[in-house]
Amino acid sequence: MFKAKAVTGIVVFLMGAVLLGACSDSENGTVTPTDTAKPTPTTEPTPSPSPTETPPITPVTEEQSRKIAEDFVKNEATFVFDGMEETLKLTDTVVLRCPSCWEFVFEFDSRHAGYGDRTDQMLAQVITHHRAVVTVIGGKVTRAIMDEKWDMIEQKLLPVEAEKRYCTEADRKVDACIEIYHPVCGWFDPDQIQCFAYPCAATYSNECEACRDPKVLYWTEGPCPRPGTAQGTVMVTESHNGTEVTVPIGTTIVVLLESNATTGFGWALEGNSDEKVLQFVESRYEEPPASEPPIVGAGGHEVWTFKALAQGRSTISLEYERPWEKDVEPAGTFYLTVVVPGTEVIDESANGKEVKVDIGSVIAVTLESNITTGFSWALAENSDESVLQFVESRYEEPTASEPPIVGAGGHEVWTFKALAKGTSTISMEYTRPWEKDVAPEKTFTLTVVVE
Repeated sequence: MFKAKAVTGIVVFLMGAVLLGACSDSENGTVTPTDTAKPTPTTEPTPSPSPTETPPITPVTEEQSRKIAEDFVKNEATFVFDGMEETLKLTDTVVLRCPSCWEFVFEFDSRHAGYGDRTDQMLAQVITHHRAVVTVIGGKVTRAIMDEKWDMIEQKLLPVEAEKRYCTEADRKVDACIEIYHPVCGWFDPDQIQCFAYPCAATYSNECEACRDPKVLYWTEGPCPRPGTAQGTVMVTESHNGTEVTVPIGTTIVVLLESNATTGFGWALEGNSDEKVLQFVESRYEEPPASEPPIVGAGGHEVWTFKALAQGRSTISLEYERPWEKDVEPAGTFYLTVVVPGTEVIDESANGKEVKVDIGSVIAVTLESNITTGFSWALAENSDESVLQFVESRYEEPTASEPPIVGAGGHEVWTFKALAKGTSTISMEYTRPWEKDVAPEKTFTLTVVVE
């Protein structure tokens, strides 16, 4: 058990006390305090660096965030390849509803059409105008989209609006689907599913299977975009108190809690059950937005940042207190459990066997496949979908060789997620989708025990 205390809270408290003491009634609108300022939050504290550590980091300003966004655009593959630097300009700035959060819009011209690194591509020499929307939260670029088509972080095209096919009531009432593998991405209804990371979707074997899932709002052609290796940021607030979130390794978790330093109160990190899984990065206090007239004693926010380092789970607990008050119950508490699932990689050597995994684990089944023959793997059965959820499937091309091998085979990777304790058996068949009443070329069976 340890505590990280905020030095700045005491200093700001003393300053606040002086300001409050100087206030008196007047006819010109001077603020008159009616009572001692009270702590804002009812949740728990966040950790602050101890007096021997470096002071809390200053909140990121709009100018700093703009510079971060501009540098991101300049270093993105599209701009690096043929962007015309003299045309780059900031055209709009949007203040988002969270501290140190902005959206910047940049426009520039490039010398050719297309996106990303287009080396070795046949290109049309035509001046192309681009519009990039970059979101910066707490000094980090969390989202960047160019021309509403290109994901600048993932370096891939996004599904466009015209490709969305919304599920109808008739689609949902289908008793059975034709067994054909035509992968689609089923995007979840935000009113039903709370997502913390992109994509908020899962890959289904075909559109029929996607719309049979009541969580799916619409589908797009092809497998879902893969979560990037450059992990994203998960924002957590008081509404997540006492809950559990699941994130991939490398994710940054930002805990945003109401706080009022003028009262002397501040958040303190009371516990982090497994620092090997979840690492404390920093904490800082963010002043409330400026107002006219200024509000004396107004509260702001504390921002606590953690990073998921390894597979496992860790629970953090924070308490809202005055550092100098001993044996006093905290004014608020905040608890959050972070689950970082591992990935169990399975190949054909596990055919017919059993594997044991923890809840939240990801199982990646990698099977040899050669689409040039017309054959592909299909999921014939998943005996208990409440235990094991199919997430996505994708085909991986064979490794490039010199000279190229015509008709060389690759691999299919089928991903599942362990949802609850229990046992589920998956059966897969390697077939040509159009061949009916023909025995599969080969089969694969795996029993997954979730503990």
